[in-house]
Parts: sequence; structure tokens; C-alpha cells
Amino acid sequence: MDYKRVYNEFISDRKSKDVIGYSEKHHIIPKALGGSNAKNNLIILSASDHLFAHLLLAKIHGGMMWFALKMMLEMHPNSKKTRNITNKKKRYSFETMRKNVALYYSDNYSGNNSALACKEIFMLHNDLQNRSIDIAYGTISDLREQTGLQSSEISALKCGTRMSAKGFYYKKYNPKGLIGYKAIQEEKNKNIYYDLMLR
Repeated sequence: MDYKRVYNEFISDRKSKDVIGYSEKHHIIPKALGGSNAKNNLIILSASDHLFAHLLLAKIHGGMMWFALKMMLEMHPNSKKTRNITNKKKRYSFETMRKNVALYYSDNYSGNNSALACKEIFMLHNDLQNRSIDIAYGTISDLREQTGLQSSEISALKCGTRMSAKGFYYKKYNPKGLIGYKAIQEEKNKNIYYDLMLR
């Protein structure tokens, strides 16, 4: 099959149609293949059409275009499941999933709900010997500047889903200031041992 012809006809057809509801920007010539962010290289597609466009690009160019498709699907690179996405029903299921994920992130992680919008002030400690800072204090945005940590790392420390990051820790969830996976695991194992002894 001449996938290049199919892709060109598909893009021409979609240029003449308006997308109603959830949409995604697509680079007609992918940036990885020398495409730009110029208006004439961008098209608005539904999520299912966007997926189909990337399937066609992968069949035309192979190589890194398969990786781009994999990233859209978040599949294992050796998966053969990409064959199933030519099925329109599966593409619409994919579109529904993408739309709902985008809506969830928009509602929970953007604007006033984003990590950077959090104005709560808290303190991170650093007990590493080669530290340049002992205590960092402020909002997530302030802490990013002071520590060089990413917002996601600071949020994970604040929520207790991570015990330390680059030497920094939050005393509420890591009162002993344990740094590194091995030290944290040893402490957890001790706690499990003491719990068993007390029973």
C-alpha cells in the first residue's frame, strides 16, 4: 500500500474539516524529520485522527516514527498491538481515553491547582556533607529556585511518596533524615522487625 499517498490525502481531507470537542496539534512533517512549528506545518486533529496520522507516519518512515507512535500509546516497543489501532472503534476508545486524561490534568494540575500555584509554605532539610544549603523554606516555586529540585520531586517529598531527593527531605515523613534508597530500606526493615516482635 502507498502509505505516503494515504497520509497526504488524509491530511488534505482533515484540513477541510473542523474538529468539534477535544483536539490535538499535529506536525504534518514531524519535527524529528525536519518539520517546524510554522502554521502551515500544523493541523488540528481529533485524538483518534492524530493517532492514525502517527500510524501512517510510522509505516512511511519507520525508525523513530514507530517510537513516536509507541510514546502516544505508551506501549512496549516490541508490542504487535499497533496493528489493532487501524480499527476505528479502538481509535475512538483511544480518543476517549486521551480526552478524559487531558480533562483530568486540566482540572487537577493546571491554573490554581498546579503545584506551582500552591502557596503553602514548608521546609526541606539537607544533611549531606557537601551541601550548599542546610534548610530550604518557602512555597514549591521558592523551593525549586533554592534547591534545584523539580516541582514533582518537591511534591513527592511533601506528600511522603518519596523520602529524599538529591539530599533534601521533609521531616514530617522522614524525621530521621534518611538519605538514599539503602538507608530508607534498612529503616523500613527494622520497623517491620520491631512490629513483628511486638505482636
